[in-house]
Amino acid sequence: MPDTETLLSFVTTALLLLVSPGPAVAYLGARTIAQGLTAGFASSLGLCAGLLVHVVGAVAGVSALLLRWPLALQGLQLAGGAYLLWLAWATLRSGPTVSGDGEIGPECRPLWRLFWDGVLVDTLNPKPALFFLAFLPQFVPQDPAHSSHLQLLFLGVVFVALALFINSAYVLVFARLGAGFNHSKRLAKCNRYASAGFLFVLSGFAVMQGTGWHR
Repeated sequence: MPDTETLLSFVTTALLLLVSPGPAVAYLGARTIAQGLTAGFASSLGLCAGLLVHVVGAVAGVSALLLRWPLALQGLQLAGGAYLLWLAWATLRSGPTVSGDGEIGPECRPLWRLFWDGVLVDTLNPKPALFFLAFLPQFVPQDPAHSSHLQLLFLGVVFVALALFINSAYVLVFARLGAGFNHSKRLAKCNRYASAGFLFVLSGFAVMQGTGWHR
């Protein structure tokens, strides 16, 4: 386990990185605004489970292999973009539901599917793998007496726990923003279009990065 000073430095740096809005925050926004607080938390858990997959991959050396095989890296990026595109289309096609008291609400996607959507969205994004490969070793001293793999795994789990905390805070914000959208069919429709638009944009970025169009 890293010493206290190193751990505090790691936590501070990780929090600064996680607070900055990025694709994960945009994805959470789309999911939470579309379906509410519980859906946002389920999506957040899924994203963090996907991050944990990348942590294990970085420790096991899988991330290093991806870095050596650009085609595999691009293929993973394109697969992630295609999955986001499918989620955007599914969101666009979904319609509002009406409860027994006449209240308009979004069509509910099961929580287990929202969780697995989050897992796949983050797992199919190679950026976290490359990030952990570059970021985690900076906080692991080269000490033959301690296993560097265990220290990397520990720091990765700490990072995922911090990500869950920050993501949950964002979900609370998005849930409040989206609370007023589903009181009429017109607002619910705008809500659905906005959520699908977020996912389409994220898909476009993933495809551009996978094909090199952003260079």
